[in-house]
Amino acid sequence: MFFICIAQLALYEFATVMEFIQDREVFIKESASNNYPVHAYYLSKLLLEFPLMMILPLIENLLTYFIIGYNPTFYCFCQFQLVYWLTVQVGTSIGYFISALSDNQATAAQITPFAVMPFVLFGGFVVNVKAMPAHIRWF
Repeated sequence: MFFICIAQLALYEFATVMEFIQDREVFIKESASNNYPVHAYYLSKLLLEFPLMMILPLIENLLTYFIIGYNPTFYCFCQFQLVYWLTVQVGTSIGYFISALSDNQATAAQITPFAVMPFVLFGGFVVNVKAMPAHIRWF
């Protein structure tokens, strides 16, 4: 589950970063001419992307969940799907944040992997907590 979630986080983060940077020039020009407020653009973009951010992860999970051999109960599938949807939302949000900070696509493409690394390092999968000395553990 860890690798699936990290892969989806990075996938949606990269997709959002590149898409938003391409739209940014049009957005800046239209907002400077007072065609519409910022919140109208943001809400319309979220409403357009929301069905895709819900349906695509559901299709991906339907294809992979039972093939991997996870618990085949409906309750466990729903829990996994909820975590999956939240991971997609976090990846999209991080992508928007990075694209808002970046000047161009090259800069955003270089920054994006560094945004995923803390999730990989501190997710608990890479570090063996039981092997750590007691004075280093904070939990």
